[in-house]
Amino acid sequence: MNISEIQNCLEPWMKVDTWHTTHPLDEERFHKALNDCFQRAGKPIDFDSFKDAMTGLAKRLYPNMGREYLQATIERYAQNAEVISGYLSDVGGFDE
Repeated sequence: MNISEIQNCLEPWMKVDTWHTTHPLDEERFHKALNDCFQRAGKPIDFDSFKDAMTGLAKRLYPNMGREYLQATIERYAQNAEVISGYLSDVGGFDE
């Protein structure tokens, strides 16, 4: 899955201006976006791919958001996505 495809999956979550909060609705949108990514990819997606996709989206959607905050937030979400991806891979959640 390329970066553009990952961005397409993540955009419904990230276009909501509270995407970076820990509000339950934002977390739910994040998980739904990940589910879409994993279903489309059919295989694990690595940290760097998530990070690159989110960074590109954030630059387009939120060009004025603080760079350090944005970087830390993206890394946190990319790590969460990678952990979920690894879990799915371990329990046979992908058809490999």
